[in-house]
Amino acid sequence: MKRTVYSLLLGAFVAVLNGCMDKEPTPPNFVHVESVGFQAAAVTVEQTQTLQLEVTFVPENAGNKGYIWHNNTDPAVASVNSDGLVKGLQLGKTTISIQTNDMRRIAYVEVTVVPYVVPNPIQSITLDNSSHAFTVLDAPFTVTATVLPADATIPDLEWESADEYIATVSPTGEITPVGYGKCNIYARAVDGSNKFAVCVVSVDGVKDRNYDVAGGINAANYYKKTYKAVNITVKNDNGDDVVQTWLDRNLGAGSVATSLTDYQAYGSLFQWSRKADGHEQVSWTTSTAGMLVNGITTAGDKSSSRLDAGHSKFIPVTASPYDWASDPSSANNGLWGGVLLSASHMPLDDETNANNPCPVGYRVPTAKEFEAMGRAITGVSGLTVGGVTNVLPSGGINTYFNSPLKLVASGYVANNTSTGATEQGGDRGIYWASTPQDAASNSYRFMFFSTYLGVSNWYRAFGYAIRCIRDTPLDTDDLTL
Repeated sequence: MKRTVYSLLLGAFVAVLNGCMDKEPTPPNFVHVESVGFQAAAVTVEQTQTLQLEVTFVPENAGNKGYIWHNNTDPAVASVNSDGLVKGLQLGKTTISIQTNDMRRIAYVEVTVVPYVVPNPIQSITLDNSSHAFTVLDAPFTVTATVLPADATIPDLEWESADEYIATVSPTGEITPVGYGKCNIYARAVDGSNKFAVCVVSVDGVKDRNYDVAGGINAANYYKKTYKAVNITVKNDNGDDVVQTWLDRNLGAGSVATSLTDYQAYGSLFQWSRKADGHEQVSWTTSTAGMLVNGITTAGDKSSSRLDAGHSKFIPVTASPYDWASDPSSANNGLWGGVLLSASHMPLDDETNANNPCPVGYRVPTAKEFEAMGRAITGVSGLTVGGVTNVLPSGGINTYFNSPLKLVASGYVANNTSTGATEQGGDRGIYWASTPQDAASNSYRFMFFSTYLGVSNWYRAFGYAIRCIRDTPLDTDDLTL
């Protein structure tokens, strides 16, 4: 009897189980991607316009149609976003590809960017002035453009300066002088017609960075100065000729030197990496006598901030490390854009050149730039950073003044000065480089006198002259305004 009940129960369970299984759907076979492609092997998109790429799969019922954008051989020509929207950036060709998540299949499409031309494009652009000459102190000048036909689909123009360190231009054609040189101001069509017009601008003079700063260090018009630019040709490390563009006088000097000992051209004497806060101002009375205008602090009263000393006094230092600032956070670049133990320099921007005392577009030279300049004007081929001393040009000490740069022997203010008086004026010329020699207390300088020529390192608390160099050299022809 028990066996019969057991058999009946087992039969009922199997029947129920079979009934449940009959209700479950049978899963389909997974279909892998065999190939992938685009709507065409090559597509064309107009510059500034967009095109939607369409991806096709074989077979169409592939189970996993996911993919990633795999490559873009020239992103400058065209961009593509995650949805496959291509935008034409500049004329040319690029190849864009995708890779499937399943089976890693790859497809390529060649994208050609062609000019975008509206239905009624601009035929000509005429400016009411094709040239304009500024002094650096002149007010802005507006150039007016006339577009034909008058009913052009997109009559708008894009204004551009070829060199914003010479002149800038606003979206309405207002040109503002910035610094010495000559450059083109372009008015360009944006409708794909590639039409443009040019106004050739020349600017005479380079305005001191502090020229327009009211009060404080400018109370006596000390920085109401403008400079000009001078080009020299030097050899780089590969032996190739390259151009350097320098200011025509020392920073803070009222005139170009007429002799090696012309004290009117001596200018200011800066502590290394310190901004033009007044500490550098010198009142010169003779070629050998000068006095700091704003005096000195108590010896050793260092600034806790390299970015800003907070006053206009020179800071004497009588104990190691011989640095006017105790803040080590900016030791490697010194806020003049220098790079520790390097021939390079930081980009010319407000962050890396926060204390840059030079005019807009100019900076304190690197040690390597002084090395190349020194070789070019003296003919001493063996001059290297930290490597040559007591090697003199055949023309003697006046070689430095007789160069296009008209270098002067402005002397220095010693790190341990007790009076604020200058020393060695008329005897030696010493110019700071932006390059630190180490992270503690020393930086490079270019120095010459009757028995010495070299690019060596010394204490940052000294006050030396600055001769600024242009971040991007001017073409030689640009200096003829």
